[in-house]
Amino acid sequence: MTALEVSKYFLRKIDKESFELYDNGISNLKMQKLLFFAQQTFFSVYNKPLFKEDMEAWQLGPVVPKVYHHYKIYGRNNIDIFQENLQIDNLDWNIMMILDFVYLKYAKYTAYALVDITHSLPCWINNINKKIPLNAIYSETIKNEFLNFKKELNTISELNIDI
Repeated sequence: MTALEVSKYFLRKIDKESFELYDNGISNLKMQKLLFFAQQTFFSVYNKPLFKEDMEAWQLGPVVPKVYHHYKIYGRNNIDIFQENLQIDNLDWNIMMILDFVYLKYAKYTAYALVDITHSLPCWINNINKKIPLNAIYSETIKNEFLNFKKELNTISELNIDI
């Protein structure tokens, strides 16, 4: 999977009616943080990267340069979901669970709140203006949060409760 495909998954989660009425979307800056948390969660749970692209520690936090350059035409504005091709090939269930977990946990925050979170992490602090090594993003806390999330979903599914 590529980081751009992950970004498309997040963009597909935006309610189009809400976007048109309230411009309620995701900026490039916010997307970069969501990509970081997706990579961190997947790596922490499965001990392998979600996407192959490297992440770098830029001034405003972790960035996947290829995705940054793809969306930089939007500047500080939200990415226009109507202008982007959001087609994604088949996604593995485990990947979708990770991405949904990340979206539910972090998408509610502003881009700058997410910047503040990433600026407190040693993987960013120790790698400013450099590539962030995968082993530096591992988080036992995130792993446990995701496993609890997955367990709760399985319980709801077993009880046949509509969500």
